[in-house]
Amino acid sequence: MLGNMDFDSKNSFLATTLASIGDGVIATDISGNIIFFNAAAEQITGWSKNEIDHKKFHEIFELVNIVTKEILESPIDTVLKQESAIGLRENSALVTKQGEYKYISANVSPIKKNGETVSGTVTVFRDITRIRSIELELKEEQSNYMRVFNSAPVGVIVVDEKVIIKTVNKAAIDFLGSSEELSIGKKFGNAFLCEQSFKSKKGCGYSPQCATCSINIAIELALKFDLSTTNIECSNTFILNNQKNKLWFKASITPMSDGSRKNVVIVLMDITDRMNKELEVAKSRDFYLKIFENFPSIVWKNDTHGNTTYINRNWSEFTGEFQEASLDLGWLNFLHPEDREKCYERHKKSINKRQPYDIEYRMMHKSGEYKWIQSINRPFYDIDGKFDGYIGMGVDITDRKIAEEGLKRYEILSESVTDIIHFIDIKGNVIGANEAALRSYGYTHEEFLKLNIRNLRAEGHITDELLKKCYKEGMFYETIHYRKDNSTFPVEISSKGAVIGGQEVIVSIIRDITERKATENSLKAAKEDAEVANKTKSEFLANMSHEIRTPINGIVGMVDLTLLTQLNSEQKENLTVIKSCAKSLLKVINDILDFSKMEAGKLVIENINFDIKSLIEETIKFHLARASEKGIELNYIFSKDIPKFVFGDPGRLQQILNNLISNAIKFTEVGEVLIKIDKVKIENNEVELQFVVEDSGIGIAEENIERLFKSFSQIDSSITREFGGTGLGLAISKQLSEIMGGRLWVESKKEIGSKFYLTLKFGIGNTVETQSVDKIQLKKVDKTYKLLLAEDDKINQIVITRILKELGYFVDAANNGLEAVEMCEKNSYDAILMDIQMPLMDGIEASRKIREKNKITPIIAITAYALKGDRERFLAQGMNEYVSKPIETKQLVNTVEKAIHTSRNFSFMSNISDVSICIGENGEVSIGLRKNGYDDEGMPNLNELSKAIDSLDNAIYKREINMIEILAHRIKNLANELGIEELKTSAFKVELSARRGNYDDAINKVQNVRRIFNVLKNQLS
Repeated sequence: MLGNMDFDSKNSFLATTLASIGDGVIATDISGNIIFFNAAAEQITGWSKNEIDHKKFHEIFELVNIVTKEILESPIDTVLKQESAIGLRENSALVTKQGEYKYISANVSPIKKNGETVSGTVTVFRDITRIRSIELELKEEQSNYMRVFNSAPVGVIVVDEKVIIKTVNKAAIDFLGSSEELSIGKKFGNAFLCEQSFKSKKGCGYSPQCATCSINIAIELALKFDLSTTNIECSNTFILNNQKNKLWFKASITPMSDGSRKNVVIVLMDITDRMNKELEVAKSRDFYLKIFENFPSIVWKNDTHGNTTYINRNWSEFTGEFQEASLDLGWLNFLHPEDREKCYERHKKSINKRQPYDIEYRMMHKSGEYKWIQSINRPFYDIDGKFDGYIGMGVDITDRKIAEEGLKRYEILSESVTDIIHFIDIKGNVIGANEAALRSYGYTHEEFLKLNIRNLRAEGHITDELLKKCYKEGMFYETIHYRKDNSTFPVEISSKGAVIGGQEVIVSIIRDITERKATENSLKAAKEDAEVANKTKSEFLANMSHEIRTPINGIVGMVDLTLLTQLNSEQKENLTVIKSCAKSLLKVINDILDFSKMEAGKLVIENINFDIKSLIEETIKFHLARASEKGIELNYIFSKDIPKFVFGDPGRLQQILNNLISNAIKFTEVGEVLIKIDKVKIENNEVELQFVVEDSGIGIAEENIERLFKSFSQIDSSITREFGGTGLGLAISKQLSEIMGGRLWVESKKEIGSKFYLTLKFGIGNTVETQSVDKIQLKKVDKTYKLLLAEDDKINQIVITRILKELGYFVDAANNGLEAVEMCEKNSYDAILMDIQMPLMDGIEASRKIREKNKITPIIAITAYALKGDRERFLAQGMNEYVSKPIETKQLVNTVEKAIHTSRNFSFMSNISDVSICIGENGEVSIGLRKNGYDDEGMPNLNELSKAIDSLDNAIYKREINMIEILAHRIKNLANELGIEELKTSAFKVELSARRGNYDDAINKVQNVRRIFNVLKNQLS
């Protein structure tokens, strides 16, 4: 169509066409002058056609780099030079007339005439600002997405239908230890070197373990069934840096459609650290649980409500209950009722404030006792830092509580007592003292705390070792201390170690004993004076006994000899009165001596078999004459069920009864005196008897009964003047009854009469045939024995010699001990009767001289000495027997016969080579004859004695005071039968101490019993 148009029409048509298109068109000549400028160009550039006349292209079409704001070279310059079309650079923008920037796209081309010569340029451009803005927004969004994708804390992997990785973010690469280049285009297991894929030759998905892989299963569900799987927690082992690493992750697999293709998004969260921490926590929990289970204290865990959720086994060991018993609030049941509410409220209060707290309370121990527990409780937070209750520990502080109580007592004592109390460390430095200490030593508190204990000590040296010993073992001693002014005073110190406030301390209680020392010195002087007085009394009693008994011996002896001659009745009566007076005098002496013996606790009680009824009858007969003289009746009642023979001390029984009957007759003027003997009970082969002496005499007022049994005491002096007496009889009788294990008491009414009661226990005796005592005394001996009598008193010498010769003995007499020794050297005697107090040489020295050469001949002490201990003293000097003056014919004959018989038996045994002395496996000792024809029946056997002493030791250990008395009594009897006088005496002392309830004194005396018996065993073995 243009071919039919002229040139102008063509130009007009082209101009109209160019003006109508939406793109801007600018044409220039070769010089850059604008020759064409369409409407679109006006709109885009903001310039009008009228304004562009004579304007150059670069003035209207200014280009800049939108990013750097750099002005760009005019594109037409480049086209004119290159003579070829060009486009604009990236980020090129047009600066409009209004100064706005517009993104444009342009094509700048040269205008050629005839296709060869360049005559100008044409620039076709369009405003792409809106499109560019959209592109930039899309690019920004994509950039933001990629930033989010790569900066996401979780790994994100996108795989296609073949499970080939299309995209992977940085977190996944870092987590799985690979790179983007090595991952994209590969399967998951191959890209990240899964251990199972690594082992399989075919790679990911072909290992047997791949079939159970949680990731593979989830991907398959997403691809086949379009199902999502979330929060899979699993682990897998990957090869990282040629090393196996087990990784834990939480995975979510989601299907995603990309047009017609299916993709799967795999989101992986690395939980390896968390899982490792959880595993470490589990290991740590197990580790600490083992520690808690073996912890020496009780450990528990409570929840936020105070319920126990855990407690270690030490709780069971402490309470003896199963651990389950303490769970929830069960632990409260084991607290002391007074402590439960306090502990529970404190626990609730602390839970609310989440504060640590300590508390002390008492908890039931398996022993059944409450023990003090210190409970230490601290808030507990779980692994996420959440408050989860309390963890606590209980420590047994019973010992500390006891120590604290002791310390409180120390503190109280320290301020309330008058004694000095101070505290020192183990180096001796003073660390505390009470006010009494400051007053006594004269220091201020500050001065005293600067001292060392060595500054106070006036005698002796204190070493560190001594202080350590004092702390460990405690000490009690006396010493001298300095005051501040250097004066000294005696002190008694009791020190003991203690821990106070965690410090080792020696606590000392110190007493100023100045006054006590003065008192002790006074007592010592008084004791010495008393000992001198007692010695003087003993010497006086001994001399009195000797001086009085010697003439009485002559009187009684001569009376006895005269009574054996032909006499008329008046002469016999006169002699009988003389003998009675002598015996009365002797009774006074014996009462004084008995009192002295009992006062010293040295009176010995016999235990022999005797006819008790005959003794009672004999005693009654003795008093019949006196009762008849006063015109009162004297009767007795003897119960039929009392054994005829008993074991006991007939002499002492008769002594008590004589005293009671004598007093009853003395104080009764009208009426009768009745003696009743009844059996109380029989048990353990013993019979308990009650003796009642009842009179119708003057009686005793109730207020005077207390004085009745006191020594040298009578109710009033008028009685002494009227009835006589020393006031010792009843006192001696009462003490004798107690020594014999009995009791003596009285019931009396004034002007009506009195009843004296005596209870005693006797062993049941053996039945024996008795003979008349008078006939035994007067019977001549079957064989003539030769005796030596050493006696300086001529009267006694004559009396004793005549008595012995009348009985058939041959008697030589020596006037002193020296003559006796000389006569023994020249003659042989069957027995020697030795007075003690003689001129030139006394009896003791003479006996010692005789024993040096003669071990067998019996020596009998004949003496007026009659105090306790005299007999033992004489026997210890080598004498065999003892007879006190005045001498009774019966006693003398019996003693001589016994001594000669024993001596001859001993002489017989000493010539027998088959005497057997044995100590058994259990320590029992026995003496007898071997079975070679001799009969050992009747030989003393010590088995019972050994067993009795062992039983006594056991009774001492068990503190059985009654059994001690019984066994000591048994030992005394056995020792008497065996003739072991020292053992007999010691056993009696034990018996007496036990009877009085004095356990400590009995222990001391038992030691002597054991010592004597051990000596005996050693001698026999």
